Amino acid sequence: MSRYSIRRYDDRVVLSTPYDAEFVSGIKAIPSYFRSYEPDAKTWTVRKPRDDAAVVLTLRYFPDLYVEDMRSGYHQAPPPGSSTGPHSSSPHAALYVTPDAPRFVIDAAYRALAKTLHPDTNGPDGSERMRRVNAAYERLKRQVTL
Repeated sequence: MSRYSIRRYDDRVVLSTPYDAEFVSGIKAIPSYFRSYEPDAKTWTVRKPRDDAAVVLTLRYFPDLYVEDMRSGYHQAPPPGSSTGPHSSSPHAALYVTPDAPRFVIDAAYRALAKTLHPDTNGPDGSERMRRVNAAYERLKRQVTL
């Protein structure tokens, strides 16, 4: 695993992040039945069904973390010429969600990114990225039903 990343598996998500007290308290708000901490590897593991909430929370505090999709049936690497980062033309990539993400995950990801990137809190630097996030959310909102 790279130094800091998010790895999604079929039944869990493994988070490797820098230490942040607010992030840790947010993860600890997830019931202990669904989460565990591995001190040797310094990683959090969150099991379904709380894994999507953990990813959204992680990206709220660390928006530039690399997300690896290790789920069965998914490509390990993106196709040539594509991007999985926030600058990709894919609306899913702009919101850091997978193509099969349900509507509530898309809504939660949008709210977390909007709070982080809003020009009132982030200054003019985040305005272009916020425009991309808004456009992606509007596009996905029409495509994905509740």
